Amino acid sequence: MSSASLVTVDETTIAHAQVLRGLLEAQGIRVWLNQESAGTAIGLNLPSILGVVQIIVNQSSAERARALIEAYYTGDLEDSSEDL
Repeated sequence: MSSASLVTVDETTIAHAQVLRGLLEAQGIRVWLNQESAGTAIGLNLPSILGVVQIIVNQSSAERARALIEAYYTGDLEDSSEDL
C-alpha cells in the first residue's frame, strides 16, 4: 500500500488516540498511530510538543473515520439508555 493512500484524520494525545483506535477498529476501519518517538524514549509526554499522536487511516475510510471521531467528541455516540 502506498503512503499516498493513507491520510491523517485526527491528531490528539496518546490516551485519546487509543480510544479512537478502538472505536474505529470496532467499525472495521484499519488504523495506524504515528507518534514522535523522542518523547516516549525519554519519558516525556508534553501534548503540545512531544505527545501528539496522528490517527491515520486508508483514504477510502477517511470520511467515515472523521464522522465517527466527530461523533465521539460531540458525545453523539453515548448510550442514552439508563443503567438498570
